[in-house]
Amino acid sequence: MLPELCFGSDLYSEVKRALNSIRSDNGLSVLENNRMLASAAQSQSDWMSSVGRMDHMRGEPAKSFDEFKVCNHHPVNRAINFGYYRFDDLFDTYTDAKGVSVKARPEAELVDEIVAWGKAGKDAYRTDIIVSGWMRSPGHRKAILNPVFRDMGIGITSPVYGEVYWCVVFGKR
Repeated sequence: MLPELCFGSDLYSEVKRALNSIRSDNGLSVLENNRMLASAAQSQSDWMSSVGRMDHMRGEPAKSFDEFKVCNHHPVNRAINFGYYRFDDLFDTYTDAKGVSVKARPEAELVDEIVAWGKAGKDAYRTDIIVSGWMRSPGHRKAILNPVFRDMGIGITSPVYGEVYWCVVFGKR
């Protein structure tokens, strides 16, 4: 029997509350939950759990334009594939001697992702530990405190007791 833990919607709410508290303390707007970003985050969290590692990138990069348009390799691809952005809003396509190529627009920087992995029994579920770890990481801190972001989605997967994969995706449409 598992000890009583804060999981499910309570755990998601704790992450949202903690991140928005940090943003408020820094004079930034709070982030709204977005179901499309939440689906992208949950997908990444589930994938990390299935492969047993924390990572932003999935598998090999796309080898063709058609593959690139539908792959989930990069956080931007996931935000597109879960409907938050349209591909044409973030990328320009052009044809050259090599075939169809893609160039990211500056708007592609309007998505970011932070991930974490915890394996420490009941402490793996403590959002205060996870969020403080993100704030100590320059890249994660930058994403959390990015003033352009307005939306977020949270994904959390716990395949076995004491092991948790966390993912938060940020965006601004």
